[in-house]
This record gives sequence, structure tokens and C-alpha cells, in this order.
Amino acid sequence: MAAGYQLGKLYCSEFCGAQCDQFPIQGTAADMIKLAMIKLFEELEKRKFRSKMILQVHDELVFDALKEEAEAIKPVIIDCMQKAMPLPHDVPVIAEIGGGENWLEAH
Repeated sequence: MAAGYQLGKLYCSEFCGAQCDQFPIQGTAADMIKLAMIKLFEELEKRKFRSKMILQVHDELVFDALKEEAEAIKPVIIDCMQKAMPLPHDVPVIAEIGGGENWLEAH
């Protein structure tokens, strides 16, 4: 019984430690995607794109892009996402784009 308790206590300690390690990373990623969404909305409006950002899923943004705008909008999306929040020590931010008729095809 005591060994089980110690194991449970150890697990909790390791689990909590892992959560503490992940918190700044997950928080930064959440802030980055929000800033990217704001920049993207402004850029799409400014450039008069008719395509729309429709959904955020974790660290992904989903767009309803018109076929005639798809190629022109891709570099705008990449640029806004990669420049949303510069990271310290020149850590690069890499964004990728997939395309398709639906979200499954885009992956």
C-alpha cells in the first residue's frame, strides 16, 4: 500500500512537472495563432480578398479560399503566420500550407 502511494505521488510530481514545462510553449503557441489571425484578417481585408478565414483548430487555420485566389493568398498566409510573433534567440517560426476540397484533403 505504501509503495503504491509513493508511486502515485511520484507520478503526480512528474505529471505536474511536465505540465509546467509545456505551459509556456502552449501559451506562446496560443498567443501566436491569435496574433496571426488578427494580421491575416487585416491583410485579407486590405488586399480585398474574397476568401475567408473560417476556423481555428489548435495550431491550424482553415480558410474557405476561392480557387482563383488560392495561389495568391498562400504567401500572405505564410508571411502573417511566420511573422505573428518573433521568438527570442532568432528561433525560426515555420508555417506550412495544405490545400484541398476539404480539411482532410488539405492534410
